[in-house]
Amino acid sequence: FNWGLEHAVITTEWVLRLDADEYLMPELVEELYDKLPALGSDVTGIVFKRRHIFMNKWMKRGIYPVKLLRLFRRGKGICEQRLMDEHIQLFEGCSVEFDHDMVDENLNNLSWMCHKYVNYAVREAVDLLDIELDLTGAGRTDREKYIGKQAHGKRMKKQTYARQPLFWRSFAFFCYRYFLRGGCLDGKIGFIFNFMNAWWYRTLVDAKVFEIQRECGRDKEKIRKYLRAYYDIDIS
Repeated sequence: FNWGLEHAVITTEWVLRLDADEYLMPELVEELYDKLPALGSDVTGIVFKRRHIFMNKWMKRGIYPVKLLRLFRRGKGICEQRLMDEHIQLFEGCSVEFDHDMVDENLNNLSWMCHKYVNYAVREAVDLLDIELDLTGAGRTDREKYIGKQAHGKRMKKQTYARQPLFWRSFAFFCYRYFLRGGCLDGKIGFIFNFMNAWWYRTLVDAKVFEIQRECGRDKEKIRKYLRAYYDIDIS
């Protein structure tokens, strides 16, 4: 296997999905070599724990561990077609969770990250509006999809989040991550990470939702036309 390539690594039997800023810890690579040959044919997916490295510091609290189904048997799963937060969906079989971690470590500076969040914000806003207003119908199938236990639970929480008051929900999410989940214990770097990821970004998403609804109200067709005209996003 070559576990270092971005996007997807395909073997004769397994497919691994990685983003460009993700990699596997050596311990996880060893675990894969040890355990994969012994798995039964009913196991079609492997869940990894993802740790975030930010400014060379592991964010041990607040967000860790994010459990993601990233390795699946060829022909037994597919990556969802969504604007944001797409997961691997299994068609059949079950998944197991491995012990060791994959890593998300983006080496770019804060300005680059801010630009990334700006680009992501409108897509996340559309995803939330889709859940709330049923723009594409994607949200109606979320409950039946097998995308991993934690990922499915988060998807269901997102359904609730999408119906909470704008701006209040982003502040509440930051408080949950930073205080209740202990992100405040990761020092100054932990504050920067949680502020940018859980409050600033989420507030920007809400501002985009507010902008779109201010122009279009809850009219689905107006929203679709607005997204095409101003953001080059086609959800028709």
